[in-house]
Amino acid sequence: PEIVMAAVRQDGRALYFAGEDQKSDRDIASVAVQQNGCAFKSIAEALRADREICFLALQSSNAREVLEHAATSLQTDLEVVLAAVQKHGMALKYAASELRASRSVVQAAVDNCGAALEFAAPELRADRELVLKALFSSKRLSAHMRYLPGTKRSFEFDAVAGSCVLKHASTELRGDFQVVMTAVTSEQEALRYAAPELQGDERIVLAAVAYCGQALKYATPELKANPTIALAAVANNMHALEHVDSSLLEQHLHLRILVDSQKHKSRRLDSDLRAPPNTRNHDNG
Repeated sequence: PEIVMAAVRQDGRALYFAGEDQKSDRDIASVAVQQNGCAFKSIAEALRADREICFLALQSSNAREVLEHAATSLQTDLEVVLAAVQKHGMALKYAASELRASRSVVQAAVDNCGAALEFAAPELRADRELVLKALFSSKRLSAHMRYLPGTKRSFEFDAVAGSCVLKHASTELRGDFQVVMTAVTSEQEALRYAAPELQGDERIVLAAVAYCGQALKYATPELKANPTIALAAVANNMHALEHVDSSLLEQHLHLRILVDSQKHKSRRLDSDLRAPPNTRNHDNG
């Protein structure tokens, strides 16, 4: 036991390699999960129903995984679930169904991570205030991700940040102007899930393509032929050109100029990246 205790003090995950007796030892389990929440899934099944040990594990950044492996009795425990979703909103996925229908629990989850709306009960996905909270939370996370170096991001972080809250909102709210406007200015795929009438609303689509040019893909044919919207989409992302009505390129010189300019920049960047480091072009000053 002394050797195992010393090991888990250094890295709680070392418990995975211990024997069943050590995994059932409450003191060793407590130290292990406090050092690293991932160790919670390695402790004995009986200890995964221990409230105190669960709370120790939830202090780590692995709250979602902790609740996943917690005993059913803890997945139905309001205090445990609240602690989990406040630490990691997506832990809501593993809460008991009655708690996924609790407004206070879901609000805590979406405040932490807007994408957690996916696991809320249907009646709460139709709650306008909650959906807007989820969208604002998603917007904060997306903004944070833009400034976070790739080496600091996990696969799970990118997946959550790239998820679409509007997809999980009720049909009625996907036709709500304010909800959709908030969504298209914070989520790249939001226009895809907007009600058809809003996919044809010039204000909504213009805001969507200004945030993500490729959103033009989900606009109505009439708006794909709108020069103002097409210009905004291509200015944001040259690849949006594939969704622009082809007749616009013949009719609008300024759009052709923008496209040519974007292609030139792309070729220059590609050439610069292929060149040896000491021969690359660099801006002066």
